[in-house]
Amino acid sequence: MDKYVPGSRIWLITETGDEAIESEKLTDEERLANIMVSIRRTWPDAPDPNAYKFTSWGGDENAYGAYSALGVGSTDQTYAAFAKAHGSLFFAGEHTFHLYSGTAHAAYLSGANAAHRVLGDCEAMCQVKGLEASGTKNVLARGLLALPLVLFAVIGM
Repeated sequence: MDKYVPGSRIWLITETGDEAIESEKLTDEERLANIMVSIRRTWPDAPDPNAYKFTSWGGDENAYGAYSALGVGSTDQTYAAFAKAHGSLFFAGEHTFHLYSGTAHAAYLSGANAAHRVLGDCEAMCQVKGLEASGTKNVLARGLLALPLVLFAVIGM
């Protein structure tokens, strides 16, 4: 995560398949101990984390481990088609973002993209109507940049 949050020393670890199913049966403490064994193979002196959070999507009654996966032959244009705005209706979600597809961070990033597209449309509308766009855009930005967090919360439930 240092690429996105420099100096944060955040690690994001993803388990899939049978490993994820078995891991969800463990306590958080057992899961952490297993991860630290793996980490310490590479960094023997790695400290224990200050904080950690585990998700258990497989047991989540609203998700049951589900995520989107496009079929064979899909391309970046397939994701773009899902993300395409229809008039003033904008779409976001992990299925609309070609990088990191099927993940919570794809949902977040797609929400940020949708918010920026909405802001662009608002700015264009202001220009057509002869209004001062910068003030309007600043007010809208405060509310709309929270949009990805809302989308993340809804998608992640």
